[in-house]
Amino acid sequence: MQGKLLLSAMFAVSLLGTATSAVAADDRFFVVKNTNQDVSIQQVWTARAGTRDAWTEADVDYPIAPGTESEFGMGTGNNCFYDVRVKFSDGVVQTFANVNTCRGDRVIAD
Repeated sequence: MQGKLLLSAMFAVSLLGTATSAVAADDRFFVVKNTNQDVSIQQVWTARAGTRDAWTEADVDYPIAPGTESEFGMGTGNNCFYDVRVKFSDGVVQTFANVNTCRGDRVIAD
């Protein structure tokens, strides 16, 4: 009886791990890494890649300091590719095209 109970518990944990992985696989995100040594990133925007859609500002809870990075979730959906725009504290803006949020691409801003 104890062996059956242990086997049942292991099966339940196995199913839970599978369900968790499936949910995580649907989440889309990208990472912004600030390699600039002098200024922080103050703002981040996204737009569907290759479109004239309006830019949507991402929530930046705190500036991305030099030498650090921050992850931005995109939720779930069918679109993987976004253009990403960042603005540094000195006013410089950089744009990155075709960032794949399904595989969690990293944007290197400098």
